[in-house]
Amino acid sequence: MDFLTEPHSMRIGQKVLVSVRGSQNECYQGTIYNIINRPMNRGNPNTNFVDHFYITFAQNIYFKLLLRGSEIIYNRDPSIVGSMTNLTLQSFPYNETTLNPDNINAMLVWRHAYNITPLV
Repeated sequence: MDFLTEPHSMRIGQKVLVSVRGSQNECYQGTIYNIINRPMNRGNPNTNFVDHFYITFAQNIYFKLLLRGSEIIYNRDPSIVGSMTNLTLQSFPYNETTLNPDNINAMLVWRHAYNITPLV
């Protein structure tokens, strides 16, 4: 879990390579949309803070990565994707809504599940 709190020099607008931890073959290129510093455990006020990366990808990459469900920025608002089938994303900030994939601004990429490497 040290990789969650290790320092980094990445910044908004930087191109990055995102790879699934434990897989050498799953790599995707994206651009950092936003970096938000949040508590590692929101229920514990004494927890460490970690950077959460929102990354913009090509539309076809979202379909591969969102099969697991994730938090996204959709029409500039945070939203949680619960499931995805074909080209329909089901989101539940409060109610299930069908999303248009063209309106996804970025996806939350956890350093716990993915390696994020800056591209030069």
